Amino acid sequence: MNIDELVRKYRAELSRTRSIGIKGTPAISGKADFFLLVGGDGKVEDAEFTSGDETLKPLSATLKTVQFQNISSASQPLKVLRRGTVVCNPACAITLVPSSEARPGR
Repeated sequence: MNIDELVRKYRAELSRTRSIGIKGTPAISGKADFFLLVGGDGKVEDAEFTSGDETLKPLSATLKTVQFQNISSASQPLKVLRRGTVVCNPACAITLVPSSEARPGR
């Protein structure tokens, strides 16, 4: 099996592992992109709205409560800038955009 076949086979699973529900969001609908500064412990340290539905802009504060998997050991301080897409309908979830597809907002 080549790499393209593996990607096709596991695409949905890979997408699910990049997504996480956001608790404590109001019942709103929309889609927006955010830049996230994620610490080595997987905690979102900062979030900035970049584009999309303005009604989701206030979620910047709520996104700081999101916890992803650890991305480094405790002995190595690390911060990673990631881009994520929030979709609310009305429950909200954020999906991290693969680094190869992340582009600055317009």
